[in-house]
Amino acid sequence: RPLGAGDDDALRLSRSGGYGAKGGSSGTTGSAGSSGSGSTPPEVALAWAAWSGMAACLKALGDHAAAESLYRRSLLLREARFGAQHPLTAQALNNVASALKAQGKLEEAEGMFRRALEVREAQLGPDHEDTATSLNNLAAVLKAQGKVEEAEPLYRWAVAIRSKVLGLEHPLTAQACHNLGLLLKSKGEREEARQMLQRALDVRVRALGNAHPLTTSTNKALAALNQTQLQASAA
Repeated sequence: RPLGAGDDDALRLSRSGGYGAKGGSSGTTGSAGSSGSGSTPPEVALAWAAWSGMAACLKALGDHAAAESLYRRSLLLREARFGAQHPLTAQALNNVASALKAQGKLEEAEGMFRRALEVREAQLGPDHEDTATSLNNLAAVLKAQGKVEEAEPLYRWAVAIRSKVLGLEHPLTAQACHNLGLLLKSKGEREEARQMLQRALDVRVRALGNAHPLTTSTNKALAALNQTQLQASAA
């Protein structure tokens, strides 16, 4: 799946013990807004890993409705154990929203993505990478609904966070630039779109190589933009 798609990596969480407030992976699961404390019981972590792994397989097979059902089970478990304002609950919200978006249930997905963003901003902070992921995901579902003006500042915020936190040469920063570039292209803002896509392409070539599908995707988008510009100049 694409880098930064937002799907829950429950195996990573089970190894780290979860998240604490405003600190990312912390080794403990207790935080403000949590109804539990201490490390995650092994049976709970294994349940998350199993459901998330099964859901990811189902998504890959195109059975997004079945994936949604498993993600919702994980969401219920996390809300019951940690409360509505915990980063683990936000991850589960993000996963449900991703499955809804894949089914074309865009308004419901938007609501879930908004809830996930609110929790991550409150518990992890406005400059956390998980917050950037939520911004990116919410912007994508807004764009899919034609809400381009609402999506643009969210994509810009995601670019700013990832540039600051991960660095200019990180593939996830390139992804954010790519997404913003495509949105600007759709608005006809060709010059800035070209800058964003070129920035994304340069990073992807260095980090992933010329043959990587993500590099190819950005290269094609940039080529299409250049062709459009040439046709406009010739008209």
